[in-house]
Amino acid sequence: MYPMRWERQPFGDLMREIGRLREEVDRIVSGVIQQLPFVGREGAAWQPSIELYETDREVVLRADLPGVDPKELEVEVREGEVIIRGQHREEKEARTENYYHAERRYGSFFRRVSLPVPVKATEAKASYKNGVLEVRVPKDIREKGYRVPIEE
Repeated sequence: MYPMRWERQPFGDLMREIGRLREEVDRIVSGVIQQLPFVGREGAAWQPSIELYETDREVVLRADLPGVDPKELEVEVREGEVIIRGQHREEKEARTENYYHAERRYGSFFRRVSLPVPVKATEAKASYKNGVLEVRVPKDIREKGYRVPIEE
């Protein structure tokens, strides 16, 4: 019995495609990592948790920022998005006890949130109470079209 001769490797095309896919995924992941505004302890990016909802007249964004000094916050409303920047400073103290576990994050943070509807950015208002930043932005409600009756 003679060994079969393959014109092509049986899995060659598949392996080339997997290699190409892997290179593409590596390119995308490195691009995302380079755009991270802050990488905190243990390499994890820190961003505040948010909730976003709209009422009849405005869009409301709330961000959890416990322990952040409101003087360290910056809020920017642009067409179609809200940007929150800030700094959470670590309190320095001499510890005499053993330190077993830490999950708190410190450092700079950045959060960009897309808005679901057009807004009036110049009329935005922000408040901070009990560790929660609240940004209220009026909707830009343009007058809807008017159906013109046709006279006969």
